[in-house]
Amino acid sequence: MFCGKCGKQIEDDAKMCKWCGQPVEGEESSPEQSQESAVHQRPPYQEQRYQTPPHQEIPRQTPPVQMASLGISVGLMALCIYFSGLVSGMLLFLVAGYVLLKEKDRWLRAVAVKAVLIVCIFGAIGAGITALENGVYGLNALVSFISSGSMDYMAMQNLCNFLNYVCLILRDVILLVAGIQAFRCNNFRIGFIDRMVNRNIQK
Repeated sequence: MFCGKCGKQIEDDAKMCKWCGQPVEGEESSPEQSQESAVHQRPPYQEQRYQTPPHQEIPRQTPPVQMASLGISVGLMALCIYFSGLVSGMLLFLVAGYVLLKEKDRWLRAVAVKAVLIVCIFGAIGAGITALENGVYGLNALVSFISSGSMDYMAMQNLCNFLNYVCLILRDVILLVAGIQAFRCNNFRIGFIDRMVNRNIQK
């Protein structure tokens, strides 16, 4: 006969299984029945282990990209606005004018106004430096006319040229960094310019 718990063969007159210690019942069981009963007597934790569904990774949802009227993303359009200022002021005014006339996104329109303000402010600084240079040139001519002595005009001209180059480099760096930030839809904050834009653009 076979043990009803472990399914191993034991003696016919045995009172207890010598393998697992299970008391022997009156009726004899076959190896198939013994194995079936052994399966049904598995611990609950083993059943849960086999019934647990495999781990399913939740797909990551990316937010939808906001598009401009031209069919490109808003971030790419903002990058084009800033980088057009690096190429030419006239090109920037054309791109910014299109954005202000055709685009509905307020952030993109604010970027266009901000880029124009950056170029205009640095243009005004450059104009001020040129005016200073012209003033020194005129003063030097006046001194030369009145007396034989003259001012050191060349040194002043070199200083004004240096300041002009610094102004242009600073403007280009700001436009470049602002364009890269805008491509990620982030703001490159310039305090007084941001306040000016927020006050003067329609919400």
